[in-house]
Amino acid sequence: MLRQAIDKIMQGAIRLVMLTGVTFTVTACYGLPPEERYYDRYPEGPQTQQPAEQESAADAEELVDQLFASDISAE
Repeated sequence: MLRQAIDKIMQGAIRLVMLTGVTFTVTACYGLPPEERYYDRYPEGPQTQQPAEQESAADAEELVDQLFASDISAE
């Protein structure tokens, strides 16, 4: 009798764990994609990287110009 009760408890626990795993897998793999409002907050792709590189190149050119201007004025 005790063995049957322990068996039922164990079977219930195993079913619960299996159901939790299946539920997680289904929601993670087949769930809805993120909403549009998240795309603005976390942009992805090459379009987001390109302007930063252009800005840094422009900043570097400005610094070089300032350096040359200070060398010319010092002489």
